[in-house]
Amino acid sequence: MARPTILLANGAGARLSSYKNVIGCLLDRFSFISWDYRGLFDSGRPVRGYDGLRMADHARDALCVLDHFDLKTPHVMGWSMGVQVLLEAHRLRADYCRSMVLIGGVSGHPYETFFGTAAFSTVLPGLFRTGQSLDSLVAWVLPRLTSAPWLVTALVRAGLLHHDIDRDAFADAARNFADLDVHVFCEIMLELGRHDASEELAHIRCPTLLLTGSKDMFTPLERARDITAHMPDARFVLIPGATHYAPLEMPDLVCDALANFYAGRGATSSPAVAHGPAAG
Repeated sequence: MARPTILLANGAGARLSSYKNVIGCLLDRFSFISWDYRGLFDSGRPVRGYDGLRMADHARDALCVLDHFDLKTPHVMGWSMGVQVLLEAHRLRADYCRSMVLIGGVSGHPYETFFGTAAFSTVLPGLFRTGQSLDSLVAWVLPRLTSAPWLVTALVRAGLLHHDIDRDAFADAARNFADLDVHVFCEIMLELGRHDASEELAHIRCPTLLLTGSKDMFTPLERARDITAHMPDARFVLIPGATHYAPLEMPDLVCDALANFYAGRGATSSPAVAHGPAAG
């Protein structure tokens, strides 16, 4: 019998390496596949330009990846922006997956509750537009900022990271930002803020696990619980003390929650991890 596959949908600006702890704890039971969002990293700018950077476009890419590998109903797992991408994919093809794991994300309009306030719903779009107008400067600053030895310590002191975070893994994830197309990334973030798949929640019948850190400033606890309440077959697990980066901070707790969720969904063949650019 073939080993079941988990499709991984990354957070914005993240790559497969951010999932290294999750992959490590499940690799004896599952194969993994992921892709780079269009316009980022190894995926080129879409031929339709900014009209091809909506969440529905990323969701279609996810479905194209599944079709390419002839994967009918894999398990899917999304982190941060990946949560919205997977929910949007369900709106496009309701039977595309057999289970969902949603980590540190919301169903839509994420900036309306960013840091527990609606103020960022206007502030963040303005910052992203400014970033686009100053993309050369931002592109110069990013590699210097993300490689700074004090970055993780500063984020821990600011309460944005837990002090137990896997510092090497986070530093590796942070360095990915140095390779971003700043203009495209900011446009994706603008589209992320506009997107809302909340109405789709009630239609998702597959088993779903929501994982949220109790200190996640980007995904308020109330919103995570509200998402769970609107899904017919969802369970909620709180990771005490974790921030938005729970899989890199509390890998044992996250892996325990995943193992319990996937119990009875094991498999038998050799492990594999696949990664590639977006289909579009």
